[in-house]
Amino acid sequence: MIIKQKSRLLLVLMVFTTSIIGLGDRFLFGDDTFQPIFDGHSLEGWEGKSEFWRVEDGAIVGETTPDKPTQGNTFLFWKQGLVDDFELVLQYRLRNHNSGIQYRSKDFGDYVAGGYQGDIHDGKFAGILYEERGPRGIMAKRGERVTFSTHGKKQVGEPIGNPDELLKHIKNGDWNE
Repeated sequence: MIIKQKSRLLLVLMVFTTSIIGLGDRFLFGDDTFQPIFDGHSLEGWEGKSEFWRVEDGAIVGETTPDKPTQGNTFLFWKQGLVDDFELVLQYRLRNHNSGIQYRSKDFGDYVAGGYQGDIHDGKFAGILYEERGPRGIMAKRGERVTFSTHGKKQVGEPIGNPDELLKHIKNGDWNE
C-alpha cells in the first residue's frame, strides 16, 4: 500500500445494534512499512460519540446495549490525515450481529457517514461491499468481482472466490484479520 498525502480518506467504524468491534490497525506506506493509525491506548486522532466508543485491552470498541441504544448507525471517524492509495490491515471481533468499516466516505455530520462500507456481519452479509446512504446498496457480494460504468451500471465479472468457502474462514465471535 502506498499512502500519498493528496485526497482525504474518511475511515470510519460503524456500531449498529448490540455489536462490539475491536480494532488493531495500521497502514502500509510505499516503503513497505506499516504505520499505525491507532495507538492502542486512546482515541486520539479519532472522533465519535463517546457513549458508544472506547479503548479496551488495546482495541477500539464500539458498543450499543439495550440500556444504551443508538437511533441509527453511528461512526467513529479517523481524523489523522490525508491518503490516496492505501492498504488497511486490522483485526476485528464481532460479538453480536453487524458492524462495518467505511472508507472513502462522506461525513454527513453528527457522526453519520455515507459511502463504501466493508461489511462485518455474523453471516449472510459478511464480506460484502455496501454503499451506506447511497443508491446502490449492496455493490458486491462476498466473492464477487464487479465493475461499475461511469453511468453506474453494474457488471459482474469472474468471481474471486466461492462465497460459501470464503465464509468458512470467518470466525464468528473470535478475532479475524
